[in-house]
Amino acid sequence: MALDDDDAPPPSRPSPPRPLRPAVRAFLSRKDVTRWVLRRMKQKVPREDCEHLAQEVLQYCIEKVAWPDSDEPRVLWAVLKTVCQRRIADHLDYRKLRKKYEGAMPGPRLRQDEAGEYVADEEAGGDPSYDPRAVDTRVEGLLLRQYLKSAVADDPRDEQTLGWILASTDDELTYPQIAELAGVSPDEVYKRVQRFNKKYVPRYEKWRNRTVLPLLLLGAVLLVAILVALALRKRHERIDPADDFRLTPPPSASASGSGPPLEPAPPPTFDNAHPTNPDEPQNRKR
Repeated sequence: MALDDDDAPPPSRPSPPRPLRPAVRAFLSRKDVTRWVLRRMKQKVPREDCEHLAQEVLQYCIEKVAWPDSDEPRVLWAVLKTVCQRRIADHLDYRKLRKKYEGAMPGPRLRQDEAGEYVADEEAGGDPSYDPRAVDTRVEGLLLRQYLKSAVADDPRDEQTLGWILASTDDELTYPQIAELAGVSPDEVYKRVQRFNKKYVPRYEKWRNRTVLPLLLLGAVLLVAILVALALRKRHERIDPADDFRLTPPPSASASGSGPPLEPAPPPTFDNAHPTNPDEPQNRKR
């Protein structure tokens, strides 16, 4: 029977571990081994998690570790140290991943008591839980929508998935509501949306970086060129004289002929016998 793309793979059945040998069981039951595992966890992980991880290491060694055939102490210690190192590394990676989504825990709701002090309100209900693993599948932006519509035009299945995403974004429908309308299970809706995002989001980012960003850079260059041209134009502007204002240049020496140049007339001499103003009548002698 062929499996559909949306069907989950059949669960694998791990082979049962071999029965624990008495020597290995006696080694794990020793108090010094338990103390060493606990001390190792206290050195590498936070104190609130060390006891829990130490119990997990011992349980993992009993149930899932394929112990070698040798019962030498150095071989048994080597296997135990390897299991501890792997469990510590997995725990630290898990905490590093959760730090990306963890936030400040909400404090308790307070109420004012008879003395006027604020105390925790036990009767108030807690805040609704928030799942940080939930992925926001809303499609925002006109450019992204136009690209997705053109990209899924030749694929009816992806076009239907895009319709579900737009229904969740625009109409604020939940996955169970979309699954009821489409006649499928909510798990199938979730899987198809996740595959759609993994398929088309990287393609959209490459197309945007290849097409839109060069256009924005070209627009910025053109804007800078226009501003520089306007600044240079204002710097070179000058004031031209009016059309009705003309200065007549003086005649040059060559234009008056080939004769000698004209010399300025000598200033008039002053004679005491004559009046200063010749237009006035002369004073009569008394």
